[in-house]
Amino acid sequence: MRYLLQIALTVLAVAYCWRRGGQPERAAAAVIPAMYLLDLIYHVIWGQVTTYDRVNVGHLVLDIAALFAFVLIAIRANRWWTVWLASAQVVAVVSHFLRGITSAMHPWVYAAMTRGPSWLEIALLFGGTALYQHRRRARATRLPSSPARF
Repeated sequence: MRYLLQIALTVLAVAYCWRRGGQPERAAAAVIPAMYLLDLIYHVIWGQVTTYDRVNVGHLVLDIAALFAFVLIAIRANRWWTVWLASAQVVAVVSHFLRGITSAMHPWVYAAMTRGPSWLEIALLFGGTALYQHRRRARATRLPSSPARF
């Protein structure tokens, strides 16, 4: 049920970003569904079961690819939320390495650390696009500057 909710929110966020967002919003809105699609392909090829008692190498590769994309977006964008987006993905990537170096980590902790940031990423996508729209409307309603007097 939570997965379906996450998919529904992602679809809404992506649609909102494609309709109202600028270049950074649209780029991020392309990465997130691509992650879901690549994850689906990964599970079709290597099996449906996701285990959290050891490092999931396939998810590690997907998370690193998403981190790379989000960092590129953050570097090129003039938006603060893209840095937060990349930072959320850092948590997901680091969790794989933490799982690899400690066997004491409970599987639920690993699951929360790998899957939790995606919820934040959806919220940042919504929020970032809303702020972009707010800035655009604020710029549009400003009075034009008075002409210079000579």
